[in-house]
Amino acid sequence: MREDIDQWLAARIADPDAIERLGDLIVQDAPVRVLSADTMQPLMTTTDVLRIEDQLRNDAVALTSTPSGLSECALEKSMAIYEEEQGVQRGLPFRLSPEQREALLRIASGSLTVIEGLPGVGKTTIQGAIRVLGELTGREVVGLTLSQAAAECLECH
Repeated sequence: MREDIDQWLAARIADPDAIERLGDLIVQDAPVRVLSADTMQPLMTTTDVLRIEDQLRNDAVALTSTPSGLSECALEKSMAIYEEEQGVQRGLPFRLSPEQREALLRIASGSLTVIEGLPGVGKTTIQGAIRVLGELTGREVVGLTLSQAAAECLECH
């Protein structure tokens, strides 16, 4: 680990004494962990962050098998309302694809559902139907994404 830290510092600092001093400070801070050997962009974290991430993962796994309490009837009704909304907005009949309907129906099986796919496959459309479901049932809907563009899109829908 010390070698990785020294390499990273050396790529940014010319003074060997400063490298040694800063390296000592980092190594002395025991909670710091280096997760990658990339000397230019090493991935570092702390033991506290790793512990929190482990707990989040455990909680997420538990939520996926905890029933959501949503009925198939409520899901079907929200899909029908969303399809009607979209039809009016577009001025054309609109129907969710069979894959989108299947993804939405999976929401009933767990309190945490992951919707993933390539750009353009309909994730935002699914989010719109989930918004209607939240409005219909009085539940808060939370959407998470890694991409700024996708986050802005979720915010709009």
